[in-house]
Amino acid sequence: MAEKLDLDALERIADEERWRGNRTDGNHFNVRVDYHNATRPSTIYALIARIRALESASQPGSGEAWQPIETAPKDGTEILLCRDERVTSGAWGEWEETTSEYHSTTGEYLGKSVQDCGASWWSWDGGFTQEAPPTHWMPMPAAPSAGNGEAKGDGNV
Repeated sequence: MAEKLDLDALERIADEERWRGNRTDGNHFNVRVDYHNATRPSTIYALIARIRALESASQPGSGEAWQPIETAPKDGTEILLCRDERVTSGAWGEWEETTSEYHSTTGEYLGKSVQDCGASWWSWDGGFTQEAPPTHWMPMPAAPSAGNGEAKGDGNV
């Protein structure tokens, strides 16, 4: 069995990093240093929320449960996606590739023609394919509360 993360300790680390990232003293250019995406406090808060949602979903009697992918919204809403033990966030996406066409001698614009199109589940890491799509989904958890009704974060999205 995997060791359980101390999410409260991780949240305290994110709070400290957020404080450090907003400081400008000692920074001669008086600019805020932006951290790599993986260590930004907003990313850490989002990961904590996802872990807590997954942990609560695995408990008997919890509110949210994994649902068959066939019941997932296909309107671009970001949701949690799952296949086997892999969990990530993503959304249903539809795309169309077009090519502009021009008259060969006059150069007059003739319009666009569709070269290719499709629809599939997209995830932030690009891990799902048409051959191996997600099998289950769950709504995204609510953002963690900072205690005063506002969500925590460093202001970066």
